[in-house]
Amino acid sequence: MEQWGLAAGALAVGAVALLLWRLVRASRRARTRQGTLVAAGLALLVGCETVISVGGNLGVLPLAGVPFPFLSYGGTVAAVHLAALGVALAGPVEAGRRRLWMQRWGRRPQPRLVRLGALALAGLLATLSVFAWHLQQVSGEQLRRTGEYQMSRCAPVPAPRGIITDRHGVPVATDTPSDRVLVAPGVLRGQPKIAQQLAALAGVAPAVLRRLLDQPADGPMAELGIVPAAVGNRIEFSHLPGVVVAQAPRRAYPYGALLGPLLGYTGLASADDLGGRPALDLNSYVGRAGLERSYDSVLRGVDGSQCFFVDPAGATVAPAGYTPPVPGSDVRLTLDLALQQEAASALADALRGVPGQPRGDQGAVVVMDAATGALLAMASLPAYDDNLFGPPGDPAAIARAGAAPGNPMLEHATQVAVPPGSTFKLVVGAADTVFDAIPPGRVIPTGYTFSYGDHTYHGWGPLPPQNLTQAIGWSNDVYFYKLALALGPDRVHQVGSQLGAGQPTGIDLPGESAGLLGTPDSVERAGGTWYSGTTVILGIGQGEVLATPLQDARWTAAVTTGQLVTPHLGLAFQSGGVAAALPSRAPAPLPFAAGLGPVRDGMRLAADQGTATIVRDVPMPAGAKTGTAEDPSTPSGGEDAWFTAVVPFDHPQVVVTAMVRGGGEGGNTSGPVVDRLLRYYAAHRDAITSTAPFGPPPLP
Repeated sequence: MEQWGLAAGALAVGAVALLLWRLVRASRRARTRQGTLVAAGLALLVGCETVISVGGNLGVLPLAGVPFPFLSYGGTVAAVHLAALGVALAGPVEAGRRRLWMQRWGRRPQPRLVRLGALALAGLLATLSVFAWHLQQVSGEQLRRTGEYQMSRCAPVPAPRGIITDRHGVPVATDTPSDRVLVAPGVLRGQPKIAQQLAALAGVAPAVLRRLLDQPADGPMAELGIVPAAVGNRIEFSHLPGVVVAQAPRRAYPYGALLGPLLGYTGLASADDLGGRPALDLNSYVGRAGLERSYDSVLRGVDGSQCFFVDPAGATVAPAGYTPPVPGSDVRLTLDLALQQEAASALADALRGVPGQPRGDQGAVVVMDAATGALLAMASLPAYDDNLFGPPGDPAAIARAGAAPGNPMLEHATQVAVPPGSTFKLVVGAADTVFDAIPPGRVIPTGYTFSYGDHTYHGWGPLPPQNLTQAIGWSNDVYFYKLALALGPDRVHQVGSQLGAGQPTGIDLPGESAGLLGTPDSVERAGGTWYSGTTVILGIGQGEVLATPLQDARWTAAVTTGQLVTPHLGLAFQSGGVAAALPSRAPAPLPFAAGLGPVRDGMRLAADQGTATIVRDVPMPAGAKTGTAEDPSTPSGGEDAWFTAVVPFDHPQVVVTAMVRGGGEGGNTSGPVVDRLLRYYAAHRDAITSTAPFGPPPLP
């Protein structure tokens, strides 16, 4: 019935009905009362067993463990039924041999209601047969799949993971060209020639394969090993029964630490990864960090399966069906690989130390399209090599990387928030253009020191009376002490929030730091105290304000373009020859954009005459701001070095922001990094901003 379905079931029920008729006939022709009762009783027994068994299997009666006569498993039951059937059918034969001993028809013992009972049982069987036919028509396909599921076991066949490329199609994350060979022991044990052929193709000793086949398996398949892709192709094209070739789940990152914190890595799914994703199990490989995690649903594809029929003991007996995996989609990034290499090189030079400045321990540099938020480069140092995570991973190497100085396991542009120093003056200045606490054009006395209450605050040097534009250009601390007091922390927070300070940027990377932009209320809720001096130093980006380099780049772009962008690394994806853009948020116009002229003029003044003149000779007009922030967390005790700039300033295209923690003065340590990248961008602008057409990626 499992193979022939409804037709076989109808034939089996018909055979039972015929048997009932024969037994009823035998009961009426038996010579003795005992023979009559045996035949009638066996007829009722067989009929009741059939009704209960069929009804239970159809779901209209409870399952009672009653077998279907002669067909269900159980040799003892079948033997007893056959013996009873022989006795019952022997009655008429015995009566024919001894006709003279038979009583006349009217005096023969006849079992009461035997015909009526048999007829009722036959009617029930007919009714159940009609119900089975109806069930076949309505739910046959679903029941067939359910039955096959119950009698089969399936092993997943992982889908090839999509590759990741830069904006020009250069692969930066790929699958290694190797395959896993999986075998079904229950199928190959009985086919020694197939097993011998497989051993020869895979290059393993036949004895090794035999030991694998003889070992108890946890599932329907066992892994023979990982072989080169060429060997895997030969095995696959041989179409050996019980053998499956699947791509090995090992990821390769050709550029290692250059992109490690951005790309992340893959690994076995954790319990957290399984939430809301029914297609995954604990044996699935998923993106665990970085872009591999953010775009895992795009890159993973859909796993296939190889199913096998199993016997009641769970041993595989034959292939049942194969569902090929659907490869994942390729993801193209906004990054320019050559610019990324230049950014990492410039940042590495700064971390080696600058004469006259303390040596920083970590840093980041961001190169972002000021109009769209597309990240053209984002370097983070020190960085880990994501090839360490395999799979399989190298636990010892991973532990060494985690314990290395400078937090190489972090993506420093988005996960490290430090005081932004004077680069935050762009935010405070923007707040002044909104609230006019000190009219931007008014010149006020400044100098070298500022006394407030019982404390004296210092600037970086004696400066003359200045207005807002001049104070930004020369990074006048005293001016911004006074401006912060005039504005108050709540107004600074209101405009700062609109410029993205103290909140995640929304970049398509996991684990982003929100930074900090505090207010008296938020500090009080956290159990702290907001002092008057806290407001004073907020004006120069100290105290209750922390920012990541990406947040700093974001507000720099917002001040110069008048709109707040959402940084992103994903550009597009391609699947089956069809490409589509990845979704990204449209820039949000600033409600106060029209009044930001004094702040922009201050950035231009800083690049031309003020504290950021290192970028004055860049081939495109630049606007910039330096920052030097006291940071007690630096191992060297030095200040954090900041520098942020935009080019071309009249029509902003790109913003470059660099931060070296503990690197000293921003103009001396981070300034050369930004200057080098601006010059590189000016020299290669067309090549950087172009994108290659979709198609097969070039080899790295």
